[in-house]
Amino acid sequence: MESSRAECLGEAFAQLMRVHLNEAIVNSLTASQVTFPQFETLKFIDRHPMSTVGDLSEGLQISYPSATNMVIRLHKKGLLMKRGTRADRRIVRLGLTNTGKELVNAVTAERTEMLTKVLQKMSPTERAGLINGLERFLQSAVEVGVLHPETAKDSSHGLAEHGQMS
Repeated sequence: MESSRAECLGEAFAQLMRVHLNEAIVNSLTASQVTFPQFETLKFIDRHPMSTVGDLSEGLQISYPSATNMVIRLHKKGLLMKRGTRADRRIVRLGLTNTGKELVNAVTAERTEMLTKVLQKMSPTERAGLINGLERFLQSAVEVGVLHPETAKDSSHGLAEHGQMS
């Protein structure tokens, strides 16, 4: 019974976060300039500057060819820059252009504002309980091998930032 309730709540929470607080914001602020997966790529590179395509592939858990195609598209849109290394020209480091950084910042600010409104409807004790529960959930997911530790680390960092809201 509890796992069924948890599953239903989990699905509703995932839908809220993905569709309403992520995809909708990306679509409205970018005028469909980028897709949600492309935005996730920009966000990853923002958090991991000078990553390689291999880092991107591993970090987003997508195939190397998919990561390569994503980089090509974002580079053509002027949102991502590629830098070769002197030591090995086969290695390309990725970074955001100013336009790419502005886009990530705008979407992140809007998402933070929306999350703040939701969290302000909760008491400080409820917010702390939610954040602690989500952190423990992520830790458990890593422990059983469902979630990559780096993904959990990135997510926990975001939880800590939002936990500052009172």
